[in-house]
Amino acid sequence: MGWWKIDQSNDIIGDSPVDTITETLETIVLLWEEQKRPKPTVVEILNVIASALRLVSTEIIEDGERFSIQRLIAQIRPASTLIYGGEEDSLDQSSVTSFGQALRIIARQYQDTLSRNPRFKEIIACIVFVLGSNSYRYLSIDQEFYIDQIWLEANHKREVFKDAAYFDTVVRIKNQNISKYQLEIAQSQQDKTNLYTLLFQENLTLLIAQYSRGDETLKLENTFIDVLKALINYYETPVYKPFNFYALDEYITAIWLVAWAFILDIDHKYINLLISIIDSRGKDAFFDSLVSLKSSNKVTSSHLIYPQLYNSLLASLSLQDKQQQANSISDFLRNYYQGCQEVSWHNSHLQNNYHFFGYWCFELAALVKILKLDDRLYANNLFYPRDLTGHKLLRTWEDSEQGDMDRKEYNSYSCLE
Repeated sequence: MGWWKIDQSNDIIGDSPVDTITETLETIVLLWEEQKRPKPTVVEILNVIASALRLVSTEIIEDGERFSIQRLIAQIRPASTLIYGGEEDSLDQSSVTSFGQALRIIARQYQDTLSRNPRFKEIIACIVFVLGSNSYRYLSIDQEFYIDQIWLEANHKREVFKDAAYFDTVVRIKNQNISKYQLEIAQSQQDKTNLYTLLFQENLTLLIAQYSRGDETLKLENTFIDVLKALINYYETPVYKPFNFYALDEYITAIWLVAWAFILDIDHKYINLLISIIDSRGKDAFFDSLVSLKSSNKVTSSHLIYPQLYNSLLASLSLQDKQQQANSISDFLRNYYQGCQEVSWHNSHLQNNYHFFGYWCFELAALVKILKLDDRLYANNLFYPRDLTGHKLLRTWEDSEQGDMDRKEYNSYSCLE
């Protein structure tokens, strides 16, 4: 049994993992034949592979904790056609189970021979090696066509407290709950207020979980539109209650909604509608200061409801000296998480119920983006969602090659003048 490098890097594949992939694909074809189904299409097999990788990646893939699989792309020869798959989990659980078992066997083979787990790139290379010119044996594809390459597009996880597989699970649960609530709303003849509230909450926490997972901005924009739609539906019920700013959970939710609208440059008519729905102008100095950055309504309260939490951030807005402003914001971030003890999500990362969606201060990202603040002093703070401002997110906390590069970049920043 031989092993060999697949390119100029240290990535290696071998006869044993290749044989395991071959046997697994043959098993899947037999399973489908028993079910009176044709062989899987390219998209269907990509869905199976991606689903299996998501299930086991953090356990048996060497770089599995750093990335969340977004999709797989297969290049078909000789036509050079690209086929995309794996964005949605496969519904064929028997095939996913078979492939997941194969991945565990391959992990043991790598451990026995190389004393380490396989990498994503190596698993994909094994699959391509098997399919190659034999694609027609395992897939519904004409004999003259074959899979020449498969690329894995992965989200680079942003949140530090959980691994990529955790956020894949959270996103899957959120989407399932959203589908459930949407179906109940469509079928219910009773009051739907509670369902609209649940739908809004699930969409909002899905948005944050997607950001934590590393999803791209376009997907975040689509989810935020769903958040607004759910909020508007709730607003239109006869029992809608405006946000209670004296409940910290509701206050921060309102702040986040406005911040996301500003960050994503949502149309002004929706921003005005959102502010109208929140219906809390003139009650809190920080909320009013945030809203006034993009609103023609300049109603501003002098009263700060949560001075211990937001006083430093509010004070920074009136400081002209950049060093003092950055210091004030740094003070805010230093006390941010401790100041959120009353909210329902505080310490949720310590629980095992998939309620944790990420700890982020979106209001700061909105201020930095709109006011074009110099953020170098706090650029690597783990609560600051920096890449929403158009700057690079510095993962200085990450124990990886990327983390090493980000630490060097952060340390290279000169002191603020």
